Parts: sequence; C-alpha cells; structure tokens
Amino acid sequence: MYNNSNPLANSAYHINPRSETVIEVNVLNPEIKEGICPETPILEGVYLAKAILKVNENNKAFTTILNTTNNRIKVNQIAVKLRKIEEIDLTNDSTQILRVNRNPDLSNRLKLLHENLRLNHLNKEEEESVKNVCNNYNDIFHLTGDDLTHTKSIHHEIITTNQTPITTKIYRFPKIHEQELNKQIAKMLKQGIIKDSIEEKQFAKIFIKNPIEYNSNFKQELINCMMHYIFSKTSTEIILIDKQKIVPNTRDEINAILKENHSSSISGHSGFHRTYRRIKENYHWQNMKKDIKKFIKNCQSCQINKTNRHPTKAPMEITTTSTRPFQRLGLDIVGPLPITENGNKFVLTIQDDLTKYSFAKAIRNHEAPTIANEFLDFIMIFGLPETILTDNGTDFTSNLVKELNKLFKIKHILSSPYHPMTNGALERSHSTLKDYLKHYINNTQNNWDEFIATAMFAYNTHIHTATHFTPYELLFGHKATIPSSLTSKPEFKYTYDDYYSQLKLKLNRSFQLAREKLISSKVRTKNQYDKTIRDVTYKIGDQVYVSDKSTKPGVNKKLSPKYKGPYRITKVNSNQTVRVLIKNKEVTYHKNNLKPFIPGTPSTSEDENDSKET
Repeated sequence: MYNNSNPLANSAYHINPRSETVIEVNVLNPEIKEGICPETPILEGVYLAKAILKVNENNKAFTTILNTTNNRIKVNQIAVKLRKIEEIDLTNDSTQILRVNRNPDLSNRLKLLHENLRLNHLNKEEEESVKNVCNNYNDIFHLTGDDLTHTKSIHHEIITTNQTPITTKIYRFPKIHEQELNKQIAKMLKQGIIKDSIEEKQFAKIFIKNPIEYNSNFKQELINCMMHYIFSKTSTEIILIDKQKIVPNTRDEINAILKENHSSSISGHSGFHRTYRRIKENYHWQNMKKDIKKFIKNCQSCQINKTNRHPTKAPMEITTTSTRPFQRLGLDIVGPLPITENGNKFVLTIQDDLTKYSFAKAIRNHEAPTIANEFLDFIMIFGLPETILTDNGTDFTSNLVKELNKLFKIKHILSSPYHPMTNGALERSHSTLKDYLKHYINNTQNNWDEFIATAMFAYNTHIHTATHFTPYELLFGHKATIPSSLTSKPEFKYTYDDYYSQLKLKLNRSFQLAREKLISSKVRTKNQYDKTIRDVTYKIGDQVYVSDKSTKPGVNKKLSPKYKGPYRITKVNSNQTVRVLIKNKEVTYHKNNLKPFIPGTPSTSEDENDSKET
C-alpha cells in the first residue's frame, strides 16, 4: 500500500538515497498518547519504520523513514494511525530461567585460555603481549563449560565459486605501490594463502597507508597480533607505512638500517638504548632488540675506541714468598722527577721480598749502564739474590743487564705489561716515598734527592702492616737505634759466639713469623679482591684486543683508541697471563689488559696482516 496523497499533508520531505531520516508525522487518533506505529511502505523502496510513538500537543509524533533506493525522493506530510499497546498480566508467578550465569574462578579460566593458545612460534615478549590481550578480553572467548549466549540458530555459508562476491568500492592507489603490491600478491598465491577468483568482479586491492596505532582499542590490538602471526608463519614481506616502517624480513635491509642509525657520523656509535629509541621511531621488525644488541656488540669500532665499563678482572694470584732475605728482589724506576741541583732526575728502588727492606738511590738517567752500576753496588753490600723481578722496560731488558744476570747466575722475571700488581709491594712503597718527599722538599722541588736516604730510613724502621715487624729488625736482628733511644747505652753481656747464636735463633724465628704473616696477608687480600672478579677464559688461537697505553708523537692520547688489535693468543700461562703475537713477536699480557675480540664481519688479525706485509 502506497500512501502518495494525504488530506493532512501540508509540507514535503526530501530523503537522500540509502539513508534513514527522522520526520514528523500527523497522528489520526491522537487520543492514544503512546502507541505503536506499524511498518508502512510509503513508496517503492521507501518505508516508515515500526516504532513506539509519543503524541505531542499538536497531535504529531516523530519517527524515522528509510530510503533504500539509489535516488533522492520527495515525500509529502504523512499521517499514521497508532495501535494501542497491549498490557501484560504479571500476576502469574511462573518464571522461566533462560540462562544461568556461572562465574568461574578467573585464574582457572585464564589458565584454560592459555592452554588453548598456539604460541610456540613467538618469542617471550610477543607471547606475553598476546596473553595480555586475551586476559583483558577473556569474556569474549567460548571455553569448555561456558554457556552459549542468546542467539538464533542461523545457517550461513560463503560461496566463492560461481556467485558474485560482496565487493568493496574500487578506488585508485598510487602507481609507485603497484610493483610492491603485485609482488605480495604473487607470493601469497604461491604460498596458498589466497587464490584467484573466477568471477569478473574481484575484490579491490587494499593498500595500507595509515600508521598502525598500537595501544588502541581491542579490535586494532587483535588485528595487530593476528597480522604478526600470519606474516611470521609465512615469511611474507610487509610494505611501508607512512609514519612507522615495518621492515621486510631481509637481513640486508636490516643491516643497512642498523648501520645508518648506529655507525654513521650523525649517529655517533651510540649505545643500545639510544640506538633502539632512534630506530623504533621509524622501523619495526621481529626480534629488533636482539638484532640491535648483537650489531652493537659486534661493532669493531666500538670495541677499540670505547671505554670498557665492565673490564676483565681475573682472580688474584698469590705469589711465592721467600724463605730468607734477598732471595728475591724487586727493582723499579720512579720518575721522571724535577731535575735537582745534582742533576738527578730518577730514583732506582730495590725491595726485598721477605723483610720488605727497601733501598733507593737518586740517579741522573735510567739507562742500562747506570742501573747496572747501581745494582752492582747494592750486591757488593747485601750479597747476590737468586731472583730479581722487574717490568718490561728497556732499561731492565738490555743486553748489559742480561749479561750481569748471566755473570752472577741471577734469574730475571719480567712482570706483565701495564699490570703493576705483579710487583705490588714495591709499587706501594713508591707512593710512600712520594708522600714523604712532599713534606720536606723546597718550593722549586729541586732538592728531593737530599731526602732519599732519610726517607728510606724512616720506611725501614716503621712496622710493616704485612709482616708486623720493621724491615730493619728483620734484616739485622735488632731494632734500629734512633735519636729517641740514644739516652741508654747498650750493655754487652755476651761473647761473640753467644751473640751469633742468639742472633741466628732470633732471625730464624723472625723470618718464620714474617713469612707466615706475609702469606696470611696475601690470602686476605686475595679473598677480598676476588669478591668482584669478572674472569674470562682464553685459549690458544683466540683473538683479543690489548690495552693501548702508548702515546705516539703528535697524537693526543685522549682522542686515541683505547685498544689495539685484534691479535692472536699463542700461549696461556697459569698465572693469569697470556702470550700474544704482535708483529711476529710474542708479548706477555695480563688478562686484565685484554678484551675479547667479537667479529662483526670476517676479518684478519693485525699480526697476520703484519706478517703478510713483511
């Protein structure tokens, strides 16, 4: 029934195609203040909606009209007749239970939900992300034991063979995207994800242009998770998005992005956190954090030039302790110091390993002849040692010193480069000597050599913290006579034989006690030191960087690389040192001055390059 004319019509409405519009209608039976307006066809494809209307003072009511055609139509004022709303008798107490809402324990529900998820293809971070989404919206999942919600049993099917599918409106996309889009379609066709349609009308090609907004509503989060699942399983490349770039899963492109954002001059070889924040603004790919960490760790420029915030700290080695005085001596050079009026610039220091008795002599230079002469004078006073311990300086490794050691059959041990802990007791005495000189030298600091003898006397007559004896007493068998002890004269009650026997007995007991105290002190020091070790195990053939302490003329040390290499290890010693091949020469280094070489790209060690050049 089409109501094209109405006696009460006094105005007209224009209804847009495929739209629903609110209009005002006349009510023919206004005595019904609230009633049901039945669904009424007005024109072909134009309907008045079924609704409950409330009549106003003008005997009119508002309702909606639906235009399902593709044309804009005009309708005149419409009049309707309302039906009364029937009352329902509620006196019957019978009630039908349609649904029982069971509210099971949430933890058991989440546990059952997690058991039904397939997450074995995801990493830990992605797995937690999917679980969080499912936890927040667990009520939309139907699990075993859940009741079905109210719905009608509707049978439906999607036919994709001989019927025209529902299509989206075709629109144009930029020409620049065509090659990439065709590539993605071909790959998905090959993998069986999609297949060709046999109809002339096909679905429009949709191309993503807007950025994916993470942390949005549930629908978008679910889409993101499903997209990641699909593409990670099929290794399909994803195209670019305007603001956030999802990178194709190819190693060459990822490496190019990492180099651009870490190694380039405008990136500055930053650390992980800065590099990660910079990259994630424009890119995203699976295992991105892992790839960034690995790339920075393997960066050879960072390995050579950056300060090692977590350096190797090998366990402390307890050195052997002498059983008698001058069995082993430590030798070292202090300086250069300001030139004195006597022309002295350096100090030669010698210390006994057992008694800690120290000797120092101001010298003009630290050339081999000077050191050899002073050491010979020392031997003429105190006798020959079995072993001497020095650093690798040329003043101690010259042929002259070697010939002197060979002549007197002295064993010469070299400490590892740049590791003063090897000769630690002597190094600590240097600090004591310098502190002493500060108190007595003049303002021009050119008279320090006048106080070397008194400085050594003061050191040797104070109780040593390791032995609990004074070095002088351990060496000579009695306390030194100092000005405060000159008030009383010593009484000689023994013969020479008695004196010798008592002195020998006392010295032997003192040596034994001193040695026990030294060993105990070394053990305590090692236990305290080893609490913070960061040891690295090396083997023959490993490549390492070595700490570069040298300074080339005209080169600023602060702007120079902190390490050099890589070099190859040729021998691993038992005392936390290794032998490293540098320019066809083996050099000993302590492990604390090494840094493991982590190859970023296939490389050749510097010692191999040197051998090739020669």
